[in-house]
Amino acid sequence: MNSSYPNHFLIVIGAMKAGTTSLYDLLIEHPQIASCLKKEPNFFKK
Repeated sequence: MNSSYPNHFLIVIGAMKAGTTSLYDLLIEHPQIASCLKKEPNFFKK
């Protein structure tokens, strides 16, 4: 199958003050990892 969409996905979900932003910053430095267009830090917050 030849597709322009990636065939591997990773979703990082974490609690506030748990280091997920640092993990995100490290991951997006890799050339084969595409970051999201907009971070949603309050997505699960009520």
